[in-house]
Amino acid sequence: MIWKFDRFTLDSDRRELRTAGAAVDVEPQVLDLLIHLIRHRQRMVSKDELFQAIWRGRSVSDSALTTRINAARRALGDDGRRQRLIRTLHGKGFRFVAKVEEREPVARRRRPLVDGVRLRIAPFTAHAGYPGGREERRLADEIAEHVVVALSRYPWLRVTAAADADARYGVTGSVHTRGDTLRVAACLIDAGSAVTLWAERYEGTRGEGFAFHDRAALGIAASVPPFLQAEEGRRLDALPARPGLSFGPFELYLRAQPVFPNSRSHIVRSLGLLERAIQLDPGYGAALADAGFCRQHLDINGWTADRKANRRTAIDYARRALQHSTDPEAVATAAHVLAFFNADTTAALALADQATRLNPSLARGWYAMGMVRLYAGQPDAASDCFEAGERLNPRDQLAVRCIAGVGLHQLFTGRLHEAIPRLQLATQRFPHWATPFCALIAAYARLGHQREAEKLARRLRSTDATLAPTTVQFQDERHRSVLEPGMKVLQRPSDLRVDLRT
Repeated sequence: MIWKFDRFTLDSDRRELRTAGAAVDVEPQVLDLLIHLIRHRQRMVSKDELFQAIWRGRSVSDSALTTRINAARRALGDDGRRQRLIRTLHGKGFRFVAKVEEREPVARRRRPLVDGVRLRIAPFTAHAGYPGGREERRLADEIAEHVVVALSRYPWLRVTAAADADARYGVTGSVHTRGDTLRVAACLIDAGSAVTLWAERYEGTRGEGFAFHDRAALGIAASVPPFLQAEEGRRLDALPARPGLSFGPFELYLRAQPVFPNSRSHIVRSLGLLERAIQLDPGYGAALADAGFCRQHLDINGWTADRKANRRTAIDYARRALQHSTDPEAVATAAHVLAFFNADTTAALALADQATRLNPSLARGWYAMGMVRLYAGQPDAASDCFEAGERLNPRDQLAVRCIAGVGLHQLFTGRLHEAIPRLQLATQRFPHWATPFCALIAAYARLGHQREAEKLARRLRSTDATLAPTTVQFQDERHRSVLEPGMKVLQRPSDLRVDLRT
């Protein structure tokens, strides 16, 4: 929508404020505030409504809103005394009171609401434990440079180390030294509100040299991108409906994240968004790979009426993703899908290995490679991959899936008592993921704990009675036989007291 008022023109689709033909520099959140006030100019807009619209419900102070109101007034040549354009209704809220002409933009090529996620890496600060500090400053610069390189491996991120007024997010960091000890603290912040969204600390020694630099940078690069995907998806979902609002392929992809399901409705929603993205861009590799992954999960839990047709579509998506994309995340996901459906395990192993070499910070890539190796009957090699993925991003839900992978490795290698707590964690965090339930029931059964096995099966059935798990993805017959007691229970929900002995 294009609005004309006073001597200004505001184009909400292009997110541009102009006067006399020249662009006016406005912070993204200030522009969000202006757009919201103008769109709802027929009424008073409360503070609470603005907090929700701009900060999406995050807890911020009244002063943050006051700062944005003042900045909007300055951009428009207004002030708090005259209030020609933005009027304060004390104790209630604000209203845009200027006369506005509104028109739809002329036909033009659509500009995405989001064209990559812009991320600024600020210079890291140095704190020395003794006088001097030149060496610490060098260390801080080196580590920040490693972070830029690591994050630049994600093709959808627009990473810069320079000042960028359009960057919605920023990474700040500091390097602390005391003797031989090094500590790096890093934060992801919302550039508009300065709210910290994520923070982590990494410790090492000077003797590690670049190995510590890489370890810290990889940890940051593993944690920040999935957080940004989910955060941007929530932001897009929260945009108010309006005439002419439509989402492009990348925006639909963001709204589908994360695709790891917590329920059938979650995975179906993600799949619908991804397939809309593919309709708009048939060669969008990331969306193709994730759509195949969603269909893989429909098969894992038996959430599809026609498993053969679902399998064909999933494999087609994975192969098309590999044809159109070299993005390591898309490659790893496509490899995971192909291996699950036994389409080409040898190629899947090579593809997953390539993805982790191209982007070693990609925790999802390590998880995919671990699962591909499990399917191929290589549990020891799989465990190493899962442990790498968990180390990279221990606080993400993907880490729990890696923990479940280690639990499967332990189950397949006869370490039942070690497997149980890991599989228990996965069943708690993912109550609709049938595989760890099946594995945990099998572990209980093999230890003679019939009551625990039946109780767990009832819990799964009470959560979702439609689940119909499969174990055909595991190519080693010995591994399928290990899971057989769990399959017996889950395939006979009406008669749980079955013979669980092998």
